[in-house]
Amino acid sequence: SVTSEIFMNFLWKYVIPLTNPYPDPQSVLILNNCNIHHAEEVYALVEDEALCKLMFLPPYLPDLNPIEPAFYAIKAYICHHSDNYMLGIIDEAC
Repeated sequence: SVTSEIFMNFLWKYVIPLTNPYPDPQSVLILNNCNIHHAEEVYALVEDEALCKLMFLPPYLPDLNPIEPAFYAIKAYICHHSDNYMLGIIDEAC
C-alpha cells in the first residue's frame, strides 16, 4: 500500500514542479480523503513550500470520481456475458 512517505515523494517529484503559487493558474491541488492525504507533511509541502491551495473532495461522491464510469462499464459487460464466455476470455489471456 502507499504510505504518506511514498505519496510525499510522488508529490515532490511529479506534482509540485507543475504547480504555481496560489492564486495563479495550476495553484490548487484537489485530493480525496485518503488518510495519507491528510498527513501534516502533505499540508506543509503543498501549502507552505509550494504555496498552493490544498482542497479536498467531499467524503465520497461517485459522480466526482472519474473511475466510476469505467467500473460501471466493466460490471455491465460482465453481467451481460455468460460465465462460459468470460472463462474463454480468461483462458485466452493466460
